[in-house]
Amino acid sequence: MEKGKSFFPNNYLFTQPQQLEIQNFLLTSPQIVETIRQKEEQIALLVFCAKRPIAIKNHLEQLNRLRPSPELFPIFVSQDGFNIEVTNTIKEFNSKINYFTHLQHPEQKLPPAKAKDNYFRISQHYKWALDKIFLENGFKTFFSDDLDIASDFFHYFNSTKPLLYSDPTIWCISAWNDNGNPSLVDWKGGINKLWRTDFFPGLGWMLTSELWIELRENWPDIYWDDWLRNNNIRQNRVCIRPEISRTLHNLTVAGKGSSGIFPFRLHDKTASFSQNDLKKLEKQNFDNWMRLELENSIQLSLQQVFDGKYKEYQHQKNLKKPSFIVRINDPREYRNLSKTFNLMADIRAGMMRTAYLGVVPFFTSDTQLYAVHYAVNISEFGMISSHKIYDNAWDLKSKYLDFSELYCTPKTWTGVCDPYSESMSNWFKTKGWIKRLELWGNMTVF
Repeated sequence: MEKGKSFFPNNYLFTQPQQLEIQNFLLTSPQIVETIRQKEEQIALLVFCAKRPIAIKNHLEQLNRLRPSPELFPIFVSQDGFNIEVTNTIKEFNSKINYFTHLQHPEQKLPPAKAKDNYFRISQHYKWALDKIFLENGFKTFFSDDLDIASDFFHYFNSTKPLLYSDPTIWCISAWNDNGNPSLVDWKGGINKLWRTDFFPGLGWMLTSELWIELRENWPDIYWDDWLRNNNIRQNRVCIRPEISRTLHNLTVAGKGSSGIFPFRLHDKTASFSQNDLKKLEKQNFDNWMRLELENSIQLSLQQVFDGKYKEYQHQKNLKKPSFIVRINDPREYRNLSKTFNLMADIRAGMMRTAYLGVVPFFTSDTQLYAVHYAVNISEFGMISSHKIYDNAWDLKSKYLDFSELYCTPKTWTGVCDPYSESMSNWFKTKGWIKRLELWGNMTVF
């Protein structure tokens, strides 16, 4: 087989890591070609980097090793600035890999107020690079950071790509589960399990050129990922995300922005997404399934969940293990649930991470649980738009909880935890921390 050519005729692609396994599978299951439904189009891999040569080397080595077809998956590395070590690392790959392009985003002359703002630089770099890919090359793309990737990473994206065309409510495919800690997922049986989520996950995601044309006109100066989570931008659209993450932040090479991420691990099995019925992920079908799933679940109080009452049902034989729902009334309750199970606790645009229409699924002690927002009417699940469920006021309450966990402790402030009170404000002044207090901005005390 020629280098850079697809194994299948007519550019059909089946992304198993070894050719021998593909051949044997074709002999036993010839219908696999029909299930792939691969169009003759490339998926550009856009990789962002700046100043970490070890990180970009680690990531490119994995892409090169696991990429099933260089021709169908061309790599574009966009480097922000001219760090010589990073440049030399990229040049090494450029000299020996087909379908590889090195882009360099020139350092910008920024106004003083933004010169030291890394978030501003990152957002501008992303816009520049995405324009290069979409406007100048016209490719469909997914882009990834300096990540580790699973062996079926390419297979995952290639298999789910049709959903971006078949369902207008799906605007991205992500390889990341924000609550993908092995203690929170169906590690044994969930390798093929996929979900819809309102919360944009990032960390390796795919979008279409049509979507980029829509987004680029109002691309923000900073915090592009949180911007995508605002419903006036998202417009009730969702991402597909896996039960088990296909990307992993390599904490030995990652930057400061990864400090709050749990040390996940990648699964060593390869999924068979080609056999999945992707129709089940389209809105009406998924909503119908989710509604039945919730209706058939056992409702427990938050305290009952903390007490582990769901574990009592595990030993009943000859019955399918039930799933459980727990209602969440405010960010404090969700924070307490998150601490108990190591869920990601932060809230953006009123949404909990991985939430879909107010429901956060997680798996623990071999049991499926659903944290359900108080505004969700289960009997009408899927009939009410997400913007009527999520409340941006939860962001300000969640910020207050962050504040109180940092400052309202026995070793710091022991009075009433109210940053707007005169007594606490004076305490910040005596500490010389008034600037810190001001940086917190608005929050809701509750």
